[in-house]
Amino acid sequence: VGVFIEKIRWISRPSHIIDGLQKAMIFGCLLACIGCYHGFYAGRGAKGVGTATTRAVVFSLITILVSDFFISFIQQ
Repeated sequence: VGVFIEKIRWISRPSHIIDGLQKAMIFGCLLACIGCYHGFYAGRGAKGVGTATTRAVVFSLITILVSDFFISFIQQ
């Protein structure tokens, strides 16, 4: 464990941790907004909920991929 902590301190910088926390906050907000939107406009019954869930997951994955690209591009 000591060697691992030593190497992590040598390799990483505080800016890496801050960048990771910023991305996590942005992704969390995006996922919450997308999930709430699709859940609010879900159709009636189990079929509508299933469709809304599938759409929310697919839209979330695409949004995370695109936003990760732009966030990484801006941070460089």
